[in-house]
Amino acid sequence: MAAPSERSKLSKSERKLAKKAARTRHSLENQLGIQTQSHPSKRLYVANGGLGNGITREYVFELFAKHGHVDSIEMARDKPYCFVQFESVESSMLAVRDIHGKKLEFQCNSSIKTVYTVTFYLAYVSEVNMVKKLEFCEKKPSCECPLPPGLVMLPDYVERQYEEKLLKCINWTCVESDSEKSLKNRRVKHYGYEFIYGANDIDKDHPLDEVIPDVCVPLLDSLVNNGYLSQRSDQLTINQYQPGQGIPAHIDTHSAFEDGIVSLSLGSSVVMDFKRPDGVHIPVLLPRRSVIIMTGESRYLWSHGITPRKSDIVPTSQQITGDGDLQTARTADDKMTLSMRQTRTSFTFRKIRRKPCECAFAKQCDSQADVKKSEPDQNLPKTPNEALSLEKEHVHQVYEEIAGHFSGTRHTPWPKVVDFLNSQPPFSLVLDIGCGNGKYLAVGDNLIKVGCDRSSNLINICHQRGFEAFVCDCLDVPLKSNVFDVILSIAVIHHLSTEVRMLPTVA
Repeated sequence: MAAPSERSKLSKSERKLAKKAARTRHSLENQLGIQTQSHPSKRLYVANGGLGNGITREYVFELFAKHGHVDSIEMARDKPYCFVQFESVESSMLAVRDIHGKKLEFQCNSSIKTVYTVTFYLAYVSEVNMVKKLEFCEKKPSCECPLPPGLVMLPDYVERQYEEKLLKCINWTCVESDSEKSLKNRRVKHYGYEFIYGANDIDKDHPLDEVIPDVCVPLLDSLVNNGYLSQRSDQLTINQYQPGQGIPAHIDTHSAFEDGIVSLSLGSSVVMDFKRPDGVHIPVLLPRRSVIIMTGESRYLWSHGITPRKSDIVPTSQQITGDGDLQTARTADDKMTLSMRQTRTSFTFRKIRRKPCECAFAKQCDSQADVKKSEPDQNLPKTPNEALSLEKEHVHQVYEEIAGHFSGTRHTPWPKVVDFLNSQPPFSLVLDIGCGNGKYLAVGDNLIKVGCDRSSNLINICHQRGFEAFVCDCLDVPLKSNVFDVILSIAVIHHLSTEVRMLPTVA
């Protein structure tokens, strides 16, 4: 009788563990090109132990340090794995024995008593492979990173006792407006003037009864006296965010507020995302009790917002020392970890603008856009003859030249138009003005259809397809009124160059 195979000796749970461990090894090889090895090494691959699935560097350190001196922990942004290196192979083997495939408990947030379970799958990897192939290029949201031009960062600007006074001054039970009630993603309260979210503007003519609380005056005076603001703010918006809440990216309306927008973060730190129109993105860590002031380019050009999530990836303030202990540090080569969000309350101070904005960022400026709208477009034709000449050159001639190619790209009718035509009574008389290659003339076998178009070459294509069609201008259709049951004119009137010429087509 043949001896039973090694696999048959494994229990069901052991086979399940072996299968999951194999999957993690294959994932490591496919994603990073790093081979695992069967013989023990100082360095371990830890599947499910990454920032991407809510595991902090501190938790990993505390768990693995029980088995020996930890030299390093490598964690990558948004990845569900990490790498741990011990001082000795023996420590690594002990960690594999006690951690691999075991259910572990951890708390994401000390203020929230929810306990989560996670299973780490460990594998030995070569230190040489790691050095050659692993690249942890992390974009650090940090006060040390370059900030958007014009953004001023003031860490630890208020003391803890003053923070408590500011938070106590908020009367959340008194809600001033429906707009404050409507924000489901956060609590909000306005002082001085109300910000109207639907219009993205301020109601300058109707100040609120509640002015900026007196407790805020020392902060504003300090900012003015230290040269951060040229004048004291007269509008305050307080937002309160629970973990998992955020605010969409936006630029504060230019015409509503002056330069110099202040944001004070209380109760929790958070990462705020700044984005330039060309796609440049800078995540900025706003520490608890810090102040930022958006001026110049950062105020007028860059959008800012907070991604709704319960944690942020930030440079850790805990570094592993030579003795294997955790030590507070703030250096340029900090590693990354998760910062769990707490309830954060932001005080945003603004100064109401009384004159149009004249900033240097005209494309983003609503004041300057309104001026441009009121000015006549010099490129528009000024007479009927100029309009007709423009359309002949840029519409009529173009369609005559591209008729064949255009027809080849316009073969599928819009479904809702098809449904509309098919809903008409049998033998309804249909006119398609601007029929092109006749794609809608092919819809509805029980309808009587006629088409017309300005392009003779497109009408020739209609004839080749067996459709009734003739050449004419949409402004001069030689047919009697009140004859047709249905008239279509799809994607036509935008080819006319002035509003005066467009209006008769829909009159």
